[in-house]
Amino acid sequence: MIHQDGRKYWLLSGLLLIVLSALTPTLSGAGVVSGQLFGDYYYNVKNHQDSLEKQNGFWLRRLDLTYDADISGKIKARGRIEMVSDGKFSTSAQTLSAYVKDAYISYQFAPRHLLSLGIQENIAFTTVEKYWGFRALERPALDLYKQRDSRDFGLVMKGSLDSGKRWGYAVVFANGSGTKQETNKGKVVGGRLTFSPSAPWAFEAYGDLTRLDAGRKSVFLQGFVGYSQKWGRAGLTFLHSSLTQSGKPDVNWSMLSLFALPKLAPKLEGVARVDVAFDPLTATQDSFTPIEKGTKPTTLIGGVSWNLHPKVQLIPNLKVVTYRAVNGVKPARSDVYANLTFACQF
Repeated sequence: MIHQDGRKYWLLSGLLLIVLSALTPTLSGAGVVSGQLFGDYYYNVKNHQDSLEKQNGFWLRRLDLTYDADISGKIKARGRIEMVSDGKFSTSAQTLSAYVKDAYISYQFAPRHLLSLGIQENIAFTTVEKYWGFRALERPALDLYKQRDSRDFGLVMKGSLDSGKRWGYAVVFANGSGTKQETNKGKVVGGRLTFSPSAPWAFEAYGDLTRLDAGRKSVFLQGFVGYSQKWGRAGLTFLHSSLTQSGKPDVNWSMLSLFALPKLAPKLEGVARVDVAFDPLTATQDSFTPIEKGTKPTTLIGGVSWNLHPKVQLIPNLKVVTYRAVNGVKPARSDVYANLTFACQF
């Protein structure tokens, strides 16, 4: 169900996209309207929270509408609005909410270098998302476990360091508040370095420093190795964060995430992933796959993607969250989620 303000928002946004599409032939550059949607039929087979066990139903997790404008040969712009479910298994019905997910301008100021300003993808996500490729099924580890937002408002410079594009870089200066309005003086500075020695391989190192307020700062590091061949692709991510607070001990957190995506048949792709937390979670993951702060989970994801069309997928999948003891205490039982996920790009 969509509330009245949401309907007005989407009606106006839709009309704007239609007008932009109609005007595209009269503009100096081309523009493209695109979108995606995905959701699930979910069934909570087992859960350490009694109230969640056996809950089931359909939900639309996400609907995006995007307009990409080619203003000139070197200047481009993107606007994207997104409608999302909050993904919380609450006892009262919640409406889908809409917000601006992307709104930025990019400028190709040199043959191999680009500047972009606005709300845009966090540079920590780009390579991992490319290799994982199943956000409709689950978010990458740094997003799922609330380490960094997938979007931020800031200035990014990125490009390649050699003509063969084996070495790539990106640097960012941003609010550090995702798509929300900035509310403090702290900012985030970060960078990534990628290396592809040959076509199948990709290596990446990423790091950032976020000043949350006068007495707190967060450092986040991520290393990624990706491999892609005709049989499929695989990836390994190591994540580490450290929170420094005045007058309090540092809070450190690390995790390893491994996935393999073998091609089983022309239209079938296997999905296998395991996330292992080495330290208690520093934030509560409360949407779709709820995992509480302070627990030490191992998350297993398995499924098969049936590609009805290159842009349409049905993905029966199973997610299992087990817990290890923290100071001798752990949830009474594991969590098991059986889902039928659907995804469409248009």
